[in-house]
Amino acid sequence: MSADPLPAKRIGYCTNVHPGRTLAETRDQLDRHAAAVREQVAPRGALNVGLWLSAAAVSELDSPAAVDSFKAWLDARRLRVFTLNGFPYGDFHGAVVKHRVYEPSWSDPHRLDYTLALARLLAALVDEGEHAGISTLPLGWPGAPCAAVDTGSAVGQLRTAAAELNRIAAETGRLLHLDIEPEPGCILSTSSNLCAFYREQLLGGVCEAEERIIRRHIRVCHDVCHAAVMFEPQREALDRYAADGIEIGKVQISSAIEAGLPADISASEALLEALQPFAEDRYLHQTSIRRDGLRVFYEDLPAALAQAPSGTSERWRIHYHVPISAERLGPLGTTQAAITECLRILAEAPVRDLEIETYTWGVLPQHERPGSIADGISGEMKWLLHELGRLGIPCEAGA
Repeated sequence: MSADPLPAKRIGYCTNVHPGRTLAETRDQLDRHAAAVREQVAPRGALNVGLWLSAAAVSELDSPAAVDSFKAWLDARRLRVFTLNGFPYGDFHGAVVKHRVYEPSWSDPHRLDYTLALARLLAALVDEGEHAGISTLPLGWPGAPCAAVDTGSAVGQLRTAAAELNRIAAETGRLLHLDIEPEPGCILSTSSNLCAFYREQLLGGVCEAEERIIRRHIRVCHDVCHAAVMFEPQREALDRYAADGIEIGKVQISSAIEAGLPADISASEALLEALQPFAEDRYLHQTSIRRDGLRVFYEDLPAALAQAPSGTSERWRIHYHVPISAERLGPLGTTQAAITECLRILAEAPVRDLEIETYTWGVLPQHERPGSIADGISGEMKWLLHELGRLGIPCEAGA
């Protein structure tokens, strides 16, 4: 007897690329950009979007009437929410974001309140019987300039979130899950970090019934770029989650900058010069360098660039979500091949949701920017659809 066929992959793009300090600003951005993407990618149907709402914006949806009105507004524009991004809490497009994106941490009650508000909203936006996830930060940043993270408090709040998601599932028929997203430099920066935390702390000392609830409602958001920056092979990360019985709630399709610096110092200096325009002020661009078989980690790209060329061959990977459709950026490479590697693995996996997360269009060097944000996002969507088709993976970008 043959196994049931895997469901088609759902693909969409994450709207954290658009500013949204308030609900009105979010609506304006979706009207201007998401609708244009829909016309290019799914002109006769709906477009899947991974919705991001700041804490201030979601607080405006404080009544059933307000939520119903927002849902009707999305429906009228044929925008279908298939996942939420619950990572950035505040203004993700301020002049300087850097470490602020990691606050509040999971030991701060504001993080739990924000996440549960998103869960209540998501339950109202998706259909009965649906599964949908909310990606979230990997506990927090491990030190200054961020506030200290109390891991015990974070564990307690994550368990509370799982219990509340279980209650929502029983009441509404919507199975929601919170998807922890490892990120370079954070407390949980790799799959091995996350698995150890999940196994030893999140599940530590719980009864069988509580373990079932946690495993059902606390999952992983696997970000392709993040694993690549840490030089973590996609197969290794995905296999590690499977071995520990941790489900993948969604995969964020993203690409990093890669630069292979030769031993020749003058040639290395030319590549370092090409990296200079990417050392911008808004976002943190964690950088890993593989040198003599070891990985050296820098908190931000400017710190890495301040180091003189070593005179040995090096491979640099920079946490800078560049367009997934770009194989190269002038003399610089990208980790686009890691996306294809991941997709090949997912072809035989039950993971359903794939979310493109390129939020850096506004800070890319001018010569790398498309004619419009909508053109850039549409190009990424079309590239991913083509790549999935080439690999024989059924998918849909809307309805």
